[in-house]
Amino acid sequence: MTISTDFEAIAKRHKRRLTLKYVVLSAGLALVALVLGYMGLNRLTSMNGQYLMAYYNNRIQIAYPNIDVNSFFYNANSQFTGELHSERTKDIAGISVPFEPYRAPYSLVLRRTDSSNEYLVSGDDGRSTYTRGTHYKMPRFFNTKAKVTESNHDKPTQDLDFIADMSGQAVEVAITFDKPYLLSDIVKLVPDQLKLNWIWIGTESSYDTSGLFPANLYGFKPDWKANMTYKEQKQLDEKINNILKKDNEADLSKLNAAYDKPVTPTVALQNSYDTFRHYLQEAVDNHWINSTYGDANGTHLSEQEDVALFLKNNRNVKTAKFAGIILTGKAEQFASLKTADWIYASNIGQSVTIQPYHQLTK
Repeated sequence: MTISTDFEAIAKRHKRRLTLKYVVLSAGLALVALVLGYMGLNRLTSMNGQYLMAYYNNRIQIAYPNIDVNSFFYNANSQFTGELHSERTKDIAGISVPFEPYRAPYSLVLRRTDSSNEYLVSGDDGRSTYTRGTHYKMPRFFNTKAKVTESNHDKPTQDLDFIADMSGQAVEVAITFDKPYLLSDIVKLVPDQLKLNWIWIGTESSYDTSGLFPANLYGFKPDWKANMTYKEQKQLDEKINNILKKDNEADLSKLNAAYDKPVTPTVALQNSYDTFRHYLQEAVDNHWINSTYGDANGTHLSEQEDVALFLKNNRNVKTAKFAGIILTGKAEQFASLKTADWIYASNIGQSVTIQPYHQLTK
């Protein structure tokens, strides 16, 4: 009986130890799973934020007419939610004026690339569009191939007629060409007293482009110091980096001098376009250009197909053609354009009263 009782006691103690081990092991595994799950969810949220950053970094190179980025950063609302925030301005003849900030939310399951405050609303009996957030006036481009009827609410505008009444102001104007022009032509068309801020690629379709959001208008800002193609720039950057890896005090004066080599305005525009074309192709490859549109007339626009066709037809920087530009300057300096036969439409964007302390570009 004693042996049997001792055996039962030992068995009970062993069972308790096993139960305790199982409890501890289960708790440990649950804790590890919880930590790993937390880390995984946090990583997924971070990846969605990084995707937004990559998208926006590309988008600011290929869209947003005459909109400059001052900063962008993550604004985390919680461990699994946040917002990509970017402060932006416009350049009106060298005067910096505010524009809608970019705000795109991201989370564990969401990454929304559009910023609702830059959506557009119609105004002035269809003559104008304004941002939904702060009601900034947006310059509009018109498609020369779009069907225009008497009942069309968004007819091409001729806002150059109004600028004579805007004395003392610096003005932003979108000019739609009567036909596509080469970059070498654009240099000759723009009056010396006006600033060329942005170049629009246009559309291969017959869709009405006057209501497209700024994120869906594709073009580039001229870099007048661009003295290399995109490939040449990258090769020189890589060469300098490789030298610095071997000797961080190496004399780079001769190589750095290449960055300052002067070029003609036409060559600068062609090199600017070459860089833009690289980023535009990157957007196509990553499926970042994917919006589609349709109207009551049955006209459709597939951005992906449209941009791909543009890239195919405009591979050579010397023969590439463009559909419009944004010019800025003093109101009085636009007078010479009123009789220009190369202008299909003109539409005023933002304007600002010139103050004594403003330093205008031209």
